[in-house]
Amino acid sequence: MSTPTAAPGSRPPLPARHTARTGLAAWRARIDGLLTAGTTPSCPVYVDLSDATAASARHARITCELIDRLAEQREPVLPRFNTNLPAGFRWAAAAAAGAPRYLKSEPAKVQDEHRTPRWQRLAEVSAGRPVHAAAADAFLRLGFMRDAVAAAGLPERALREPDRHLDLRHELGPERRSVLLRLGADPERVVAAALAAAADRTLPARTRLVLANGVMVARGKAGLRDELFLHAVDLGRRAADELDGRPFETALGRHTYHRAAAFDPYLRGDTDGAVAVLDTAAGHLAEAAAALDDDGRTRTDPAPTGHPTGHSTRHPTGHLTGHPDGAGAADRLAWGDYRFPLLETTTKTLLFAGHPDRALRTAHLLADHDPGDARAWLTLGLAQVFHGDHPGALVSYARAESVGGHWSAAAAYYEAWVRDRIGDTEGAAAAVRRSLAMDPTSPEAAGLQRQLGAAARQGT
Repeated sequence: MSTPTAAPGSRPPLPARHTARTGLAAWRARIDGLLTAGTTPSCPVYVDLSDATAASARHARITCELIDRLAEQREPVLPRFNTNLPAGFRWAAAAAAGAPRYLKSEPAKVQDEHRTPRWQRLAEVSAGRPVHAAAADAFLRLGFMRDAVAAAGLPERALREPDRHLDLRHELGPERRSVLLRLGADPERVVAAALAAAADRTLPARTRLVLANGVMVARGKAGLRDELFLHAVDLGRRAADELDGRPFETALGRHTYHRAAAFDPYLRGDTDGAVAVLDTAAGHLAEAAAALDDDGRTRTDPAPTGHPTGHSTRHPTGHLTGHPDGAGAADRLAWGDYRFPLLETTTKTLLFAGHPDRALRTAHLLADHDPGDARAWLTLGLAQVFHGDHPGALVSYARAESVGGHWSAAAAYYEAWVRDRIGDTEGAAAAVRRSLAMDPTSPEAAGLQRQLGAAARQGT
């Protein structure tokens, strides 16, 4: 969940949000730009499915876990993870690494001599055509859409006609929703289908909750507190109340409900109310951490007992720092995966609620929580801009750009904006050139470059 762009309260000048043009031609232009820009990703996972490194984001480690567990067991028991990577994320990483041999639409299309062991395992999983939530997640996050369609239990013709396959009343309804949206299904029709499934009491409560949450987040990001949003809030509350699985999964589910429902007060202009709901979400995440110990997972040091955002707690970072094994490793990855958007959303909500000091502390927790994720540094950079800490923001944006791949162009654009604000016009011009080299389709970066050029001409 992220905050809408419009929010009440005063704020310092902020950069326009970096966006990219849509369509096949624009996508090819971005891939061509990344292929030639020379910005090698710090993490190899999304290039060729090599092992995660110390520089890898948590979502990359989750991707490896998904593939490895699917290769070991056709139907592994895994928690539902949270991160839904942008379309083309793997393609951007492979292009940035200068590795076009991995820009393929199916795992089996990569030649044998270029396959890493994990790539080979994924190709074998693909050949087995599993119908399973974990498989749908793995294939979707990697952009293998034919496999994602099959894993979600959808017919192959959904690739061409996604709007004709919108029945989400299935245990894989959340996965089908994600796949169909990625394929270009009408978002409004997907919302209607998700609400119909979320109201179907024959489905498991967890499935109904995920579908209702998806509607809340989609409407919330669009700034729509309409009848559909309010219906999703009601359906999500009912489903959250009915959760009765493992204590860990129940607490995680109730956490996700409150994180999504925080949009309700936010859209009414009650940002402090939104912060209070997010604090409730954090409490459920703390319950999930405690439930890991109750489940008997391996741990070599104390579990975090305080607030996962680091507030009002004896454990200021709220990290899980044990050394898990077996199923516990996936649970701990999931816990961290859900903590990331809580910290990210709380930071942004606090900023717009007029609490920049607490927001900055939370943003630092986010960067500490997952330093390999460019989004953490982009969020910290935003908090530092709010705080007037332009030197700190420049460091954060440089860290985001160094991750490489999908978010590098945005990071360079934000750096250019900050440098322009502090009067470093030469540095701003260089940064915006880097941004446009990686993504020549961004109207905001192009506009900033024109602005800088006009200012330079006036100064001569």
